[in-house]
Amino acid sequence: FNTIPLSEPISETGTAIKQDIITQFEAASALGGTALEDPIARNALRQAEADVRFKYAHKLQEAGALQMAARQHDKVLEILPNSEKAMTAAAGVFSELGDLVKAQSQLENLVKLHPLSTDARINLGGIYLRQNKLAQAVKQYDRAIELSPDDPSIFFNRAVVKTKQKKLAEALDDLNLAISLQSDFTKAKFQRGILLTKMGRTREALQDFDEVLIAKPEFGQGYKRRGI
Repeated sequence: FNTIPLSEPISETGTAIKQDIITQFEAASALGGTALEDPIARNALRQAEADVRFKYAHKLQEAGALQMAARQHDKVLEILPNSEKAMTAAAGVFSELGDLVKAQSQLENLVKLHPLSTDARINLGGIYLRQNKLAQAVKQYDRAIELSPDDPSIFFNRAVVKTKQKKLAEALDDLNLAISLQSDFTKAKFQRGILLTKMGRTREALQDFDEVLIAKPEFGQGYKRRGI
């Protein structure tokens, strides 16, 4: 769920989007009286409207105006109901609002429409995890790994779920894989240290915590864990 940084005040952005849409209509009208009756011209105009609304929604989201952003994303989805980008963005706003049911619904529809989207499955797995729907989360991460087997973050995410399921050995396997794919994956090493501690493998856990502290001395939790 990415956002575009806010580069101008919301009031100016609001004026800008209205003016952009008006300009697009005026440009289409200037082509002739039948321009908007032409399907190609009409679709181009609608695409342009979706683009400016999408940018506006991201600026609103970055500024924390989430309800307003959600309304803009609704408008975008009216124009582009099957857009992966628009559906992902809308789910992101719902997630920030804490409306996990709507975020889940949006992402489930996205996965149906775009079954080969790794990001959609990662995001949906995250929403399931936040709702403690662990088996469903694992299923999405399993499929995401099939689609992107070299992405260490997916193994890390699945390890978090496996840990919650008390499947510590499987979680450890995933963390080992994540670290083998990205040797400087500090977050995964820290998580592995916690997991090894739970498994009674203190010496190995200390090694992970030491490596975390060397890589990121500011990582305060490492000092606490180092005292096991």
